[in-house]
Amino acid sequence: MSSSPVSDRRRYLRTVGLAVALGAALVAITSNQLPGTSDIRTLHEAVVWWTQGEDLYAYPADPLPPFAALLLLPLTVIPAELASWLVAIANLVLIAGCVWYLVEPVARRRGWSPQFAAALAIPAAVAISPLRDILGTGQLTMLAAALVICDLVGIRRGARWTGVGIGLATALTLAPALFIAYLAVTRQWRAAITATATALSTIVACALVAPDTSWAYWSGALWERARPADGAINQSVAGVLERLYNEQPVPGLLWFTFALLVLAVGLSRAYTAHQEGDELTAFTIVGLTAPLVAPYAGLHHLVWIAPAVLLLVDLALSRRSPWLGLAAAGVYAVALLAPVWTFAHPTGHHWDDGVLGMLGENSFALIALLLVTALPWRSEAYPAYQPEYVRRVAVYLR
Repeated sequence: MSSSPVSDRRRYLRTVGLAVALGAALVAITSNQLPGTSDIRTLHEAVVWWTQGEDLYAYPADPLPPFAALLLLPLTVIPAELASWLVAIANLVLIAGCVWYLVEPVARRRGWSPQFAAALAIPAAVAISPLRDILGTGQLTMLAAALVICDLVGIRRGARWTGVGIGLATALTLAPALFIAYLAVTRQWRAAITATATALSTIVACALVAPDTSWAYWSGALWERARPADGAINQSVAGVLERLYNEQPVPGLLWFTFALLVLAVGLSRAYTAHQEGDELTAFTIVGLTAPLVAPYAGLHHLVWIAPAVLLLVDLALSRRSPWLGLAAAGVYAVALLAPVWTFAHPTGHHWDDGVLGMLGENSFALIALLLVTALPWRSEAYPAYQPEYVRRVAVYLR
C-alpha cells in the first residue's frame, strides 16, 4: 500500500530537520576544543601525579574536590587521550539521557513522536556552548546535573531515595548544595535530610580514604579558587561586577549584597513554581541561581539553560505566544553563538568596546539573571510529569 503525499512530505521534513540539527551540532562541537586537548587531560595528569605520592593541589590544575579525584582514579590506568574520549562519550550519554527524560513527557502530551522529538532536541542541546564545553573539556558538571535530575525523577515518583542524587552532586562540585536549600525552603524534609546526609557521608568517606588530600582541599585549595575573577569565562555575578569595575577592586559588601539578592529571588521564585506544581521549572531556576551567586562560574556550569529553552518552547506552544517563542529563540541563540568570546578582553580593559562589548562579555550571566527573575512556570506541567500509571488511573476515573 503506497503512502499518502502528506505522510511523504512529513517524512521528508522530519529527515531534513534531523539532518540540519545533526549538522549544526557537528559544526558547533568541532569548532570547540576536542577531548584530549584541554581540562580533562590536565585533570588526568593531576590525578596520576597524585597516585605517585605527590600533593594533588600542588599540580597546576583547577582544584578537584576529593570525591571527584577519587572518581577519576580508575582512568589513571589508561592514557590521558583515551581517558578524555571516554569521559566525552560518558558525558554525551548523560546529555542524551537527561534530554530524553525532559522532552519525552512534553512530546507525549502534545501528540508528537517522543523518539523524533528527542532526536531533534539532543543535537540541539549538544550544540549550545555550556554543553559543548563539557564535551570538549571533560568537566564533571554534566554528571552533577544528571544526579540532580535523578532526584527530580524521585520527587515525581515519591521515591524514598530522593535526595541521594543531590547529595552526591554536592560532594562532586559543591554548587548543587543550593538544591538542598531549595528542598528545605519547600519543606521537602525527607529529601533535604537525605541529601545532606549523603553529602556529608561522602565527604567523610573521602576524608577517611584520603585524609591529607581532603584536609588540603577544605582548608586551602577550595578557598584559593573561591575568588572573583574578571575573565570572560566567569559568568557569575561576581565576574560581572569585576568586569564592570574594570580592574578596580570591587567592594566586598556590594558583591555580597547582589549575590544575596539573586539568591533570595531565585529561591522565592523556585518556591512559587513548586507550589504551582512545576517542579522542572523550580529545579531550572535553582540550577541557574547557583552559578550566579558563586564567586566563580564557568560556562559549563550553566547547563540549566538547556531545560530553560525547553520550558520556554513548551510555554510558547501552550499559550500560542510569539513573544515566548522569540524569548526561547533569543536564549538559544546566545547559548549557541556564545558572544562572550567575541567581546572577551584577556587584558582586562573591558570597556574598550563600549556598552555593546560589555553586554556581549556578560551575555551568559545576563541571560541567566533574566531567566531566574522572569522564567514563567507551567500550570499544565503536573499532568505531563506524572508517572504513567497515575495518568491511566486518572483517565479511568474520568
